[in-house]
Amino acid sequence: MRINRVIARIELFWDKNPYCGLALILVVGAVAVYTGFRPTTSPGISIGLLAFAAGVMSVRPKMHFPEKSAWIIILVAFTYQEVRDIRRTDADNVATRNSQNAAFGVIVDDLKTSIQNSKDQYSATVKHVDGVALTTQKVADLARTNLEALTGGNSYAFVYPTAILGSDREQMLKIHNAGNQSLNITMTMVLVVQESGPEGCDVSTTNRTVIPIGPVAPHDGRTLPNPVFEPVLRFDGTAIYQIWLNAQNAGVSERLQFRRPSNGGDLDFKLDVVRPVTGKRQRGDVKICGTWIRYLKRVDWTSTKMQGTLK
Repeated sequence: MRINRVIARIELFWDKNPYCGLALILVVGAVAVYTGFRPTTSPGISIGLLAFAAGVMSVRPKMHFPEKSAWIIILVAFTYQEVRDIRRTDADNVATRNSQNAAFGVIVDDLKTSIQNSKDQYSATVKHVDGVALTTQKVADLARTNLEALTGGNSYAFVYPTAILGSDREQMLKIHNAGNQSLNITMTMVLVVQESGPEGCDVSTTNRTVIPIGPVAPHDGRTLPNPVFEPVLRFDGTAIYQIWLNAQNAGVSERLQFRRPSNGGDLDFKLDVVRPVTGKRQRGDVKICGTWIRYLKRVDWTSTKMQGTLK
């Protein structure tokens, strides 16, 4: 019973006591004024205050017109503050996003600059490397050229005859450098008297002659020092000479043959120039007398009347 009396007194105080309504209006109004001059940091606070004011107003049904008017003003104030806080929050969000976009733009610009710098550095490095490689290649080519000029490279020479006008047997022997490097040549020539055994590997020779020829420029030639050469023909009208042309490289071996044509007249000649195979064998290399050789030049039977240079 006592509890019911207490509740009844509270209801009476809440519904009819003018000081209770005034106190509520003053407290909530003071909060509205304070938040009006000191905006909240979040629209949610204004929404909560608006809901609180609406709740208080809803549980005081027996209000006079002035009290209702005061509560309506408070609700309008909280509503205004809520809208203001929402707008301010939206503006802050926009400013924050713009700031982040600006910062991200700076980062993107820095990345673009870094990428461009990397490209420039890469291009400069590639150009430098290409320049170094080109220079190195030129130096290597020059070194190889100088080395080949010193060693003779793969150049070789050969000897060929030219008939002397007015004689059917006398010849002039000429030498020609068929390579791209100058050769310092010494010539050794023997007359093959007899060939026997498999592939004619057993050879008897005579009339050994050594002729220092000296330097011969690339693709150039000259007549040998002895102006007149007369082949020593066998009974069958043929002659075979073995020639070695030694130079600063490995040199070559030449087989020079002569024959008298069946109808008489000037001699014909035939020559084969070979070099021993020292590296990897190639197509056309043959094995003769136990040695792999490579043919460098072959001239089939040709009249010694040929004038000029045989290339």
